[in-house]
Amino acid sequence: MRELMEKLYEEMFAPKITPYELVNNAKLDNYEYVNMYKKGDFLFVESSCRLSTGEKAKFFYKFDQNDHLLSLTSIINNNINIEYDRETEINKLKKQLSKMISAQPVAV
Repeated sequence: MRELMEKLYEEMFAPKITPYELVNNAKLDNYEYVNMYKKGDFLFVESSCRLSTGEKAKFFYKFDQNDHLLSLTSIINNNINIEYDRETEINKLKKQLSKMISAQPVAV
C-alpha cells in the first residue's frame, strides 16, 4: 500500500517533464521545432520530429502554472494517441488505494 501511496503522491506533485527540458529537444537533429504558447492559465508546447523509424511525429504537451505536465498527446501517421493524462492516472491510483483500504479487515 505504501508503494501505491508514493505513486499517487508522485502523480499529484511531480512535474514528470518540464517545458524547459523540452526546449532542449529543439537542438536535436531529428527535431523540426518546439513551439510554446500560453492560453489562459496553461502553457502548451507543440513539437515536431522524426522518429527513429523515419515517421514524422507531433507531440502536444499541456502544463499548469507550476510546470506540471497535465497531458501529452501524440500524432503519428494521423493516429492520435493520449500518451499521458495526469487526472486519469491519479484517479486510477485512487481507485486502487480505495480497493486496498476496503479489503483491509476492520479491527474491533
